[in-house]
Amino acid sequence: LIVGDSISHGYFPVLRARLNGSVATLQHAPSNTGALPAGVACWNISTALGASGNLPKPWDLVVFNFGLHDTYEPTPPPLIETGRTEESNYMELLTRYTDLVLHSGRAKRGLWASTTPFMAAGVWKTIESMNKNASNLMRSVGVPEVDLFEPIAQHCAPSGALPYEYCDICAGSTPGHPVAANSTPHYTDAGYGLLVDVLVPAIEAALEYIARKP
Repeated sequence: LIVGDSISHGYFPVLRARLNGSVATLQHAPSNTGALPAGVACWNISTALGASGNLPKPWDLVVFNFGLHDTYEPTPPPLIETGRTEESNYMELLTRYTDLVLHSGRAKRGLWASTTPFMAAGVWKTIESMNKNASNLMRSVGVPEVDLFEPIAQHCAPSGALPYEYCDICAGSTPGHPVAANSTPHYTDAGYGLLVDVLVPAIEAALEYIARKP
C-alpha cells in the first residue's frame, strides 16, 4: 500500500509498471493524504483498501511519506497549534503515524520514503531538516527508509549546490526548455522514474524481509 501526497500519485503508475505484477496487490491510498493531520485522521480509511467484509486485512507493507504539505508550501497545513513550529508539529504527528504503522495491526512492516526537494521560498532547507529528523525517528523504531530527496537533487544539481534554479525533470519541462524549479514540486515521467529506481529495490528488500520472518 502506498500512502502519500501528489508525488506518490505521480510515481505510482511508473512503479506499477516497473513492478509488473511481481507484487500481488499494489494499491495507492484512496486520496492525496496531504499533511500529517489528515494522514493521522484518515489512517483507518487509508488502510482499509484491503478489507474483507468488516475485517481489515493487514498489508504486508505500507510505504508512507508526509512532508511537502507539512511545510507552508505549497499549501498551509491545517491544525497547526498556536506557538508550534511546523517542524515540531510535524515530528509529533509523524511519531503518531509511525506508531499506527507499527502497532495498529494494519501493516506487517512500514517503509518510510523521504520528502522530495522543492525550491520555492527556501522550502528545500526545511525539507532537509524534516528529512533528517524523520530519518532519526525511523532508525530509532526500526523502520527502513528510502531516500527520495537525493535522486532528484543529484539530477537537478550535479554539483551538489542547492538551490537549483531550473531542472529538466520538473513538471512542464520540454526538451531543451526546463521550467523554474520553484514553480512546481511535481515531476515529469523521467523524474518519477528516478524515484522508482530507488523505490523498487527498497520495496523488494522490505517484502523479502517479511517473507523470511517466521
